Amino acid sequence: MSSNLKIRRICEHCGHEFIAKTTVTRYCGDNCAKKAYKLRGRKLQMTDSNSESLSFIPSRVKTSDNYFELKTFDYLTVKESAKMLKCDPRTIYNMISVGKLKAINLAERKIRILKKSIDDLFDDPVNIEEVRNRNSLITKCPPLKDCYSIGELLNDFKLSNYTIKNLIETFNIPKYSKGKFVFIPKKAIDPILMNLIEQSQEF
Repeated sequence: MSSNLKIRRICEHCGHEFIAKTTVTRYCGDNCAKKAYKLRGRKLQMTDSNSESLSFIPSRVKTSDNYFELKTFDYLTVKESAKMLKCDPRTIYNMISVGKLKAINLAERKIRILKKSIDDLFDDPVNIEEVRNRNSLITKCPPLKDCYSIGELLNDFKLSNYTIKNLIETFNIPKYSKGKFVFIPKKAIDPILMNLIEQSQEF
């Protein structure tokens, strides 16, 4: 490069205009060049330090996917409960509707389930398979005085149609039509209703 070149440039460190002697000159003098070099060194050290620190931070895992974190919570969402039980969320909704899981609805799509209720599933006094087998033995419609109508279950026990439907399917409860009314044997559903009432009182 010719030393006779006179090129106007802006110093990359101090920002002042200067006459550069070559086309690759970046700083107005040795002082700015040294300061810029030290600044680059500090930035490089900070970058290395940050990278080293980040290597010690465990990768962030969504709470709903971390089984061991879920085990420490008192309340879970439907999705988290399904993760713990390794089942479909629809199964959790069904279990809530039939009283197998204790839950509260804080708002729309804000159901929270008591984790202890999940733990208690394994000590639940109502054995679903046992109740299903017992109910399958009821082949004849008992006298109507020994039955509930669907209307009585809706009004007297404050159950929804959805809950009644799930109870019937889950526990294999027989139902009988008499005219335009549908009846459920008290013998088949009373133990389940008692369990629902006890759970609601405890909660």
